[in-house]
Amino acid sequence: MLAALVGEDHDIVAVGVGGEETINGVGVERLLSHDLVEQRAGVGEQLAGFDAHVCIAQDAGILAGRLRGCEEGPDLTAIGGWQINAIYALQGGTPFSITASGNPNTARADLVGKIRINPGNITNYVTETVALCNPSLPQQSDKNKPNYNPQYPVGPFVVPASSGQTVCPNDPTKIVSPGGIYAAPGTAGRDIVRGPGFSNLDFALFKNFPVTERVKGQFRVQTYNLTNTPHFSNPFDTNLNDNQIGKINSVLTNSWRQIELALRFTF
Repeated sequence: MLAALVGEDHDIVAVGVGGEETINGVGVERLLSHDLVEQRAGVGEQLAGFDAHVCIAQDAGILAGRLRGCEEGPDLTAIGGWQINAIYALQGGTPFSITASGNPNTARADLVGKIRINPGNITNYVTETVALCNPSLPQQSDKNKPNYNPQYPVGPFVVPASSGQTVCPNDPTKIVSPGGIYAAPGTAGRDIVRGPGFSNLDFALFKNFPVTERVKGQFRVQTYNLTNTPHFSNPFDTNLNDNQIGKINSVLTNSWRQIELALRFTF
């Protein structure tokens, strides 16, 4: 069982383990038989019956060695002075648009169905269905061949109508690719698809140590993206006519795990 004496300013003055003892009528643990009297300013408590103890500094997360009034305990300076800092972030992705190259080249695709994304799938992040013009025949993309049977986008994004478009030979309502000038802007809105989000944990461990009475040292280990979790970027190609829509081939710049070591002195 662990006992602790807490001051009026909520700092822990002393902790220990041992036999039964009470402070102000509250049962705590006694540390063998040696008496320790702690008279820190603002505490006004007497801790009796302790001969082994640990003193904890007021700074959150820092375990100090001996404090004033703790001279009879072991010197914990060698294992003390540690500080931990951490930042965890959970962030959504950035938006992007689905385009359809042609004239004008900045035209967006037509939206004819519900958009579906697949988080964690870097080869098919945005679901886009394609089909053969004639499902009963093998694919043939060369229009000069007699068995010409290309694929066309089914949805949720399709190619907008244009003046010189290429259509399925068995169904002129199914647009394979654009040509000439688009008859109207695409119906898909701007930035209606959101890219992959990410989670990130930055972690730092500090060790504070005295050099002289006036000079203090601090050794730091700082890690960014401690778990090395991939932070994927948006799909590299959002052009419907390239047949690459929804594919991701990179991560965000400098998002991989990085470790820094530093030594700081204050005087």
